[in-house]
Amino acid sequence: MNKQLLKLNLQHFASPETTFNPDNVTMQSAKTGAVPINQSTDIITQVKNGSAAMRLAKAVPMTKPIEEFTFMTGVGAYWVGEGERIETSKPTFAKAQLTSKKMAVIIPTTKENLNYSVTNFFELMKAEIAEAFYKKFDQAVFGGIENPYQFSVLKAATAAGNVVPETKNKYDDFNDAIASIEDNDLEPNGIATTRSQRRKYRATKDGNGMPIFNTATSNNVDDILGLPIAYTPKSSFGTGADAPLELVADWNYAYYGILKGIEYEILTEATLTTVVDGNGDAINLAERDMAAIKATFELGFMTVKDEAFAVVTAPKSVDPTSVTLNKTTLSLVVGANETLTATVLPEDAEDKTVTFTSSDPTIATVTPKQGNVVGKAAGTTKITGTTANGLTVTCEVTVTAE
Repeated sequence: MNKQLLKLNLQHFASPETTFNPDNVTMQSAKTGAVPINQSTDIITQVKNGSAAMRLAKAVPMTKPIEEFTFMTGVGAYWVGEGERIETSKPTFAKAQLTSKKMAVIIPTTKENLNYSVTNFFELMKAEIAEAFYKKFDQAVFGGIENPYQFSVLKAATAAGNVVPETKNKYDDFNDAIASIEDNDLEPNGIATTRSQRRKYRATKDGNGMPIFNTATSNNVDDILGLPIAYTPKSSFGTGADAPLELVADWNYAYYGILKGIEYEILTEATLTTVVDGNGDAINLAERDMAAIKATFELGFMTVKDEAFAVVTAPKSVDPTSVTLNKTTLSLVVGANETLTATVLPEDAEDKTVTFTSSDPTIATVTPKQGNVVGKAAGTTKITGTTANGLTVTCEVTVTAE
């Protein structure tokens, strides 16, 4: 018996409730999910363009959380003779594993924005999401701030001993940083820094009186001594004595990878401890009738050769090591005065402040900053000078009646 087969259009049987269209569904109805592909692609592109680390490092395609890849650590070379090739060195390859970590950023928004469709909402918010992602990524991989990775550029440079304290001459700073990498037969090819440093660059010239800093033309980027500059926000480098001012590197030994698209969750009841208002207070979404978007995506970062990286850090503070006075004893009559002068060494001590005190102001007073001693009554007292780091020196003062 012949059976008649019917062609059915299954679309006619699909429930509208089970068909998700980001153009038609509002954020109120889709509070979790994946960012639509077009907006996700746009955000990731903006992250790549905004992140100084991504602009400098090499990208590795990632299809799984731990991606193994091969990189070249040396090139092959050979002599060519008559009818033969004489090899002198072989290319060297090494394997590495790039591990992805999930990054999350939270951005406040108004509840009214949740009435937009999913597509329109992320079209509206994509610039803010991208900026939050690339700032957080640069903070982690440059300065090691809240860093989930085993690696950071600062960590690599420090491990290699390629740390250059800043001097008054930026030419010397960059020359030393570049040389520390070249000493390992590597070729520096870029600089990561902040725009706040440009004032110093513009004011610095090399030994021939030529500027070391070249402002970008329409076809290029800013450079120092021929190395292109990638600017990152000041927050990427952190604060403190060991925070980077510049990172110089052969960036062929830094790798990043992006595993997949961006997922999101809408928050309406949370207190945002990582986001504060103008008064520094945490934002309670319910109290302020606000919402927030929590966006997450996975990406990896690693460095594969510490010697390829160098860091210029803030100049190290030089503390006083000794303090002396021009007099160790002083004789005054009542009403007379004399000034004590302190000498603080070394010459390049950062803070040479000396504060003077009298052990008995009824016998003799002393001005705290100037060291001017005035006899008040017959007797003896001790004037002590104290440096900013606690070193002391004394002068015995004898006051006699007129």
